[in-house]
Amino acid sequence: MGEDEACLQEVEPPKECHQCFPTVRFQDSHWDLRHLDSFAFRSDIGFEATVIVLFSCHCFSRSLGADTRSQELIPPEEIYRDNREIRVLDPLRYWLSRRYLRQMVLHLPKQHIVCAGGRNRNFMTWRVRSEEGLDSIYAAFFSVERDRRRKARLIMRLQSAYPLDDGLSASQRNGRKVRLHTLLKAAYEGRTIKA
Repeated sequence: MGEDEACLQEVEPPKECHQCFPTVRFQDSHWDLRHLDSFAFRSDIGFEATVIVLFSCHCFSRSLGADTRSQELIPPEEIYRDNREIRVLDPLRYWLSRRYLRQMVLHLPKQHIVCAGGRNRNFMTWRVRSEEGLDSIYAAFFSVERDRRRKARLIMRLQSAYPLDDGLSASQRNGRKVRLHTLLKAAYEGRTIKA
């Protein structure tokens, strides 16, 4: 298998699980967010389970508090609103999500996955990217839970993805590692993987 060849085969999600973001405008450009449309993959966890992958707006935006400007000074075309929150569009997060995020998910069987803790059974994975001779870390944070409405189905929510400006923290670097198969099986059975 080549390095860029995905480990997981992407399949169409069931219609009731389809999620897509509308195109958004940032300054003078339009951001096509189709790369963040939901998708699914199948995994053998003792039986064939379907895993629905959903993305959050945090993959292409940052919190208002993370912006150095006061909210009144942020141009309206840089604001992203959905039915839950107001955020600031982030060009770097958008570019990184287009370049890496979907493939990171499809390569999860080969990726490092670390228990990130938290009450929501949070996990993280990352990749080192090199730009102009400098290495930086792009991290994705996600949760997995059993779909209570359907048998043999799990929901993976990509809660956020962004560059780690200060690199991995000690707890991220030394956190408990878990394989995707183990994580999916535990989530389906309702077991907690402790950090």
